[in-house]
Amino acid sequence: MSDLSRENLEDLADLYQALSNEKRLRILLQLYNDEPVSELTEELGISRSGLQKNIERLIDSELAFRPQKEGSKTYALTPLGEHYVHVLEKDKETSLKTREMLEKELNRLEQEQSDTRETLEEAGVDVTEFERKLKQEAWQNIWEDAEEKL
Repeated sequence: MSDLSRENLEDLADLYQALSNEKRLRILLQLYNDEPVSELTEELGISRSGLQKNIERLIDSELAFRPQKEGSKTYALTPLGEHYVHVLEKDKETSLKTREMLEKELNRLEQEQSDTRETLEEAGVDVTEFERKLKQEAWQNIWEDAEEKL
């Protein structure tokens, strides 16, 4: 069992929930690159208030803050926010390649099993369990390669 207390797990869950949103990740990267976050409203397809809510979530999770120095930026990353940008940059290649491996294997299995799927669908059977089994098999097939990459 982990030595993390319930409070520690709650703090980490809050942090990872803040990071689990594409818009907030884009905001973090924008701040990291010293680019104005206001440019993101159109790019992300959100309103200024939507952007503000996402920034507030990052602030509440201690990933960003409002510098108080005169003439400073409106928002900046905390050291914790910078840490997670570095983690994201370092991890993106291996995580994305592993997901790509899974997708390729899953596509291969789906093509291999397309007749079975079609038969199930024609019979009116819910294919949810069939899809789960394919994903399980795909993970089993790429397991060793995935472990090496990660």
